[in-house]
Amino acid sequence: QSGISSRNSIGYDANPIACLISKVRTTKIHERKLQKKYDLINSIENEITDFYKNKNQTECFFEEVKIPKFHNIDSWFKKEVQIELGIIKKHIEKLNDKDFSDVCKVAFSNIIVKVSNQSHETQYARKEKKYQPNEALLLFQSKLENIIDEVKLYRDLIGTHYCKIICQDLRKDIDLERKSIDAVITSPPYLNAWDYHLYQRFRMFWLDFEPGKLRDIEIGAHLTHYQDPDAIEKYCNDMKLCLQNMFDVLKMNKRCGIVIGDSIVHRKTVNIGNLLKIIGKKIGFTVEKNYRQNIFGPHYSLK
Repeated sequence: QSGISSRNSIGYDANPIACLISKVRTTKIHERKLQKKYDLINSIENEITDFYKNKNQTECFFEEVKIPKFHNIDSWFKKEVQIELGIIKKHIEKLNDKDFSDVCKVAFSNIIVKVSNQSHETQYARKEKKYQPNEALLLFQSKLENIIDEVKLYRDLIGTHYCKIICQDLRKDIDLERKSIDAVITSPPYLNAWDYHLYQRFRMFWLDFEPGKLRDIEIGAHLTHYQDPDAIEKYCNDMKLCLQNMFDVLKMNKRCGIVIGDSIVHRKTVNIGNLLKIIGKKIGFTVEKNYRQNIFGPHYSLK
């Protein structure tokens, strides 16, 4: 949105998948690069067709494609799914244009859970699913078309500006000049809510990312906090480091907008907004306005 509003922007996130998606959404890509989709899909389709014609030689195909190694992969992905995904991945990696390759990786990432036996994007549970030959290819092709349409929409907007995406833990020292930023807009991690490293585990494996690294630095993760007696204190300490970095790079008298939700920890509701206000005031922020909206829906932090 910052690019569309004619503002230069810098985005920080510790999740490599989030950074990849953000990079693709904010990169202007020439039409001739996007036209490579036809050759790509054709090459993938030919190889997958060859696989099904020679399915009795499955082991040979396994030797030709790069399948990630992780525990119980055969339980989470049927053999033919692994081959189809491996073929798609191989042809994406053969692309010699990084911008278009990243577009394809986002489309590829989007189909991983759909063709796996993971029940849902936000639930790490196994559910046996029916699978039709070429399903991965068809889903990939459809998603690639959708993403390309969105890339074109952004590319053709007038007034879009510079946007840089940085994959980094905001608690660490960040490479930005002090008092150089005009505005900060963020929706930080919720406490005892999501487990991105877990829900996106298979997507990360197939994209050659390391979910363990995200697990070790993820703030507020449900599995880390739901039984921890010091969950609130640890979350506040993490957010204090993030808010301090925000304050340090923000120009004087400029604004920081934070979107955050309440959490339930040890069966008690915690007003995270109030906690962040207290932390922010100690750092040097002043609270200008506060808005509240009721949102309902199933959520792990309700446990």
